[in-house]
Amino acid sequence: MVTFPAAVLAIQGGMLSCSARGTPPIYTALIWNSTVLVNTTNTATICLDKDGSYTCQATNQYGTDVKELQVNFTSKRVFSGLIFLFL
Repeated sequence: MVTFPAAVLAIQGGMLSCSARGTPPIYTALIWNSTVLVNTTNTATICLDKDGSYTCQATNQYGTDVKELQVNFTSKRVFSGLIFLFL
């Protein structure tokens, strides 16, 4: 089971990464408000420039796993996170 906070405080320009482990190939996508930002077979990483709902989706021949994260910007903390999915 994947554990990850439901919301984070971030500074614009912080990095968000999403990776998955399982039987390759694994297609990993980072999605913001239903818009695919990155779709790769490696770790998906983006520079945060918008607050809102981010989704990490990993898919292989055995299924799909999805985790969501709410990002809210602040000038006090920087968030650089990893989301791990296991298929």
